[in-house]
Amino acid sequence: MKSRLILLILTLILSISFPVFAESENDSESEVSENVSEEIPTKENFSSKVANMSEVLGIRYAANQDKIRIVVDTSSPTEFKTMWIQNPGRLIIDLDNSWISSTANREMTFNSDFATKLRLAQFDPQTVRIVIETEMTESDSNIFALPGGRSDGRVVIDIGRKIEEPVQDTKQDPDSPGEFKPKEKDESPEEIRQTVPPEPDAPDEKPRKKSKDDKSKDKDSEDKKSKDQKSDDDSKKTETPSKPSKPPRQRIDLSTIPPEVLIEKPLIGKLIAIDPGHGGSDAGAIGPSGLMEKTVTLNISLALRELLESQGAEVIMTRDTDIEVHEKGSRATANEELQARCDVANDAEADIFISVHIDSFTNSTAHGTTTYYDADSKLGFKLADKIRANLIDEIETASRGTQRCNFYVVNKTDMPATLIEVAFISNTDEEKMLGSEEGIMKAAVGIAEGIKIYFEE
Repeated sequence: MKSRLILLILTLILSISFPVFAESENDSESEVSENVSEEIPTKENFSSKVANMSEVLGIRYAANQDKIRIVVDTSSPTEFKTMWIQNPGRLIIDLDNSWISSTANREMTFNSDFATKLRLAQFDPQTVRIVIETEMTESDSNIFALPGGRSDGRVVIDIGRKIEEPVQDTKQDPDSPGEFKPKEKDESPEEIRQTVPPEPDAPDEKPRKKSKDDKSKDKDSEDKKSKDQKSDDDSKKTETPSKPSKPPRQRIDLSTIPPEVLIEKPLIGKLIAIDPGHGGSDAGAIGPSGLMEKTVTLNISLALRELLESQGAEVIMTRDTDIEVHEKGSRATANEELQARCDVANDAEADIFISVHIDSFTNSTAHGTTTYYDADSKLGFKLADKIRANLIDEIETASRGTQRCNFYVVNKTDMPATLIEVAFISNTDEEKMLGSEEGIMKAAVGIAEGIKIYFEE
């Protein structure tokens, strides 16, 4: 009897317990279902998850012969990590606490010697990964965060030839002429910011190539050749089909111009080539507020053209709108684009070549004005130095000196040439000046005055 009572109690307990176990099992399934539903990307829960994250809005870039600059625009400042991988070469940048906007390009291809392709992906829920295909190394790069601009945050990636910050020339009085420094034989390539491709192999012994100064002095004498001499030269040409030769430039005989006119228009008879740096797909350097170098160089050049023409000069420009100069446009290589600019001046037989640029550096305190000249050209030095001295008087910037260089457009033009770095667009104060009408006009006036003094002397 006692044992039956125990068995009955156990049976009753088991029958009561089974429903309890079933409820616990259903509760567990319910919890799993709720967890899964939370991962479904609805508008409400997505917004809440990214509320405190930085949105990658887009990527843009500009490239020239010195470097490629890639700018990642983000909705807020973001921290990042970098990693370099070789064979094949890649630069990996992980943006912390970030997500990708639906409008951002996930893949880009670059027309640059320093990087070829970029890919963008959401590496994990909190990390955006950027992979850049490049054969450069970490020492050839500079990666930094930059607040403000088009968006509230930016990550700037510079890849290219290593560029040291120029040192202020403390020995040179900004208001006095500089000293011509001929090229030294042991000049280190690392000192040259913009190199020129090597010439094709040639015999060790060859005639001395005419310098820019020689060519400039020869122009007047060439114009005095008789028609008989020209005919004799033509008869000696081979019958091989070639590009038709362009007639020599017809120059004005200044002895026929009344003195009072020459006083009013001192640049009569001068042909001046102006090259506004960058343009089209090449924005050049970009300032803290988003001001682009290509815009500033064009504005200064257009104002300069007007001033020079008012003094009697004939002016040709490599570009007078926001375009590339080479007929291939953005598909041209860096050297093709640069050579097209040189061709404009060389084909026209310009008297001087003026290339207008704006400087930039990762350190925003860098400031001042620099002019550059071909190391073999005394006339090029004179032109660059006169422009520098008058330019800093007008825009009131510090002088960074008149420096020799091996820049392509300075080296490959046939006449005295200079490349002007007017001021630093990366410096907040100088960018503000460069973006104002007053600053543009003052820069043009300073350059024009330097050109006028160059010809007078």
